[in-house]
Amino acid sequence: MAMFSSLDEVNKMIEKIRKFKLRNNIPQDFEFHYSRNAKTKKDKFVRFVRREVKDYRVLRVNKNGDDLYLETARILVSDFERNKKYVIRLDSNPQLFRALKVAVKERKIKAKISEGKSSNNSLIQVADYLAGIESEN
Repeated sequence: MAMFSSLDEVNKMIEKIRKFKLRNNIPQDFEFHYSRNAKTKKDKFVRFVRREVKDYRVLRVNKNGDDLYLETARILVSDFERNKKYVIRLDSNPQLFRALKVAVKERKIKAKISEGKSSNNSLIQVADYLAGIESEN
């Protein structure tokens, strides 16, 4: 998950990714997908993500839990503030989508949750790379 503090921060990151693609002669519709990208593009985008995403934390989920998706969703929303509104966009994953709906309802969080394709959302691609980078540590 990649979280941004404001819509302004979201737009700044989207613009940085757009410029990164221009500087590196990468088509704007190119999808950064950690497990499928060629080494050259992957290495460049890893450096970009490490430079631009300075603060992130790794969440550990007990794989032996009753419901992995619900446990994950509860951890994700545990720090959400009740007096704020959230927009959550995730790669298509029906189980996580349902679990997030349950978790935000349980915590009485105001959130708009939607699924999309990572190919259409550069921020989902950043989240994919963060997970990939961490998986190799």
